Amino acid sequence: MGTGLRKVDELARNRRFCCLLGAALIVAAFSQPLHICTRAAAAPTAGAPPASAVPASSPAAQPAAAVPPAGVAPSTPPSTAGAVSSSEPATSTNNMSASSPPKSFGQAFIEGVPSIIAAIIGVLLTALLAWLVGLRLAAVWDVRKKRTEIDLQLAQELNKVIAEFKALGREREALKEATKGATTPAADEEIRKSRLALVSRAIAAESSLEAILLKMLGDMVGALMHLPSAQARRECARQIRVMGLTRLTFRRLREMLVAGSLESPGYGEAPTWLFNRLAADLTSIVVARATLPSFWGVRTNKATAPSTTANYLKVIAYRTVDLQMAEAVMLAAGQDYGAKRDVERQAEWLKNVRRILPTDKVVVFQSTSDFAKATPVGDDDPGRPIAVHVADRGTDAQVSAFAEHLFRDRKTLRWYVGLIGGGARMLVKGPSGPMQTLRETDPLPKELMRDAGILRTEDMRLPPALILLGWHQAVAASDGITRMAEIELGNEVLR
Repeated sequence: MGTGLRKVDELARNRRFCCLLGAALIVAAFSQPLHICTRAAAAPTAGAPPASAVPASSPAAQPAAAVPPAGVAPSTPPSTAGAVSSSEPATSTNNMSASSPPKSFGQAFIEGVPSIIAAIIGVLLTALLAWLVGLRLAAVWDVRKKRTEIDLQLAQELNKVIAEFKALGREREALKEATKGATTPAADEEIRKSRLALVSRAIAAESSLEAILLKMLGDMVGALMHLPSAQARRECARQIRVMGLTRLTFRRLREMLVAGSLESPGYGEAPTWLFNRLAADLTSIVVARATLPSFWGVRTNKATAPSTTANYLKVIAYRTVDLQMAEAVMLAAGQDYGAKRDVERQAEWLKNVRRILPTDKVVVFQSTSDFAKATPVGDDDPGRPIAVHVADRGTDAQVSAFAEHLFRDRKTLRWYVGLIGGGARMLVKGPSGPMQTLRETDPLPKELMRDAGILRTEDMRLPPALILLGWHQAVAASDGITRMAEIELGNEVLR
């Protein structure tokens, strides 16, 4: 369908084709009345009898039934009388046709002048209407095409600005790590220059965002004309809120760099979720402008629509408190997502433990909200050699303290394995030696595998540590992400 519309667009903008089409219509309109006149002039001549034809009044033209045979008395039966009487009108008609003179081409042309004039007027009106409509369609399609090109270019500019913002955040983290090793004045001066360079880039990114927002606001009314009035007003308010909050995030980054603060929010924190939500919302707005439906939609009333100036002033009226309230909304949604994610991850980890470790060799503990309050899952046999601890979150110090507590209470315990969230990792400790931190691809100690009764690991397609720590986003966690993507960013938290 898109290819067909492009072909129609190219055809409508082809001036040479339009001229040829109009000329063909005019020639066709003129040829029709001339053909009618030719037929009208030729019609009387074709109706007249030829010169060799026998007149209807001659005796030879009388029917044979009217002559009586020899030896028969002449009589006039009723049927014959009827035949004679019926032949009289035909004879008079033929006489009239024969007596009317044929019309010349000039006479036929003069009589056909009104129809010719009417046809010309009809053709001219049709051509004028087609010309006006064609110009209108060509103009609309030209504007639509140029607007699409501008919106696509705007989307590219916005993507560059968002990428620059993320790059500044990551470089700020790297600069923070570099400051820890700066012990000389030269190193301090180098860090100061790097921070000032980040400030300059943050100012440039903020200015580019301002220009993008002005371009979007300049044609906001036209971009929402395909929506009904009430829906267009709601969408306009939503877009202004997204623009205002995005502008505040760029301004806060610049202010933090100017103040020398190199702290950046982590993955699970509300500012990170909010910025990613705003970046996606703003990108979807620009992409939606580039893929607007056809111009036959419902139009809004431009007289009652807010002006570009009013919309821009609304955007810059958003202050830091509005950003903080939006972060509070995202914080509540993020906490709900994190809780569902932790529950699903623990459930998967428990399944992994049952899948790879024999039940008679392992006792499993689980901690939910409080790390220290670990409760056994299933049978608790103090004589089993391995204790597996599945926990939402916990520091290395908390894990070490809990492992020492288990080793004191269970004299036959040989291994402690902790599957700890909050940066998923595996902590392993034997009866002697320090605590080891293992990742998904690290091999498990051979002694641990032997005590668990697993003699061969070659048959496993994945490393045992990856099998224990592996899990997937479940439906509940995905629903939490969807809620963060769809929740309103207004002042709902105050209600």
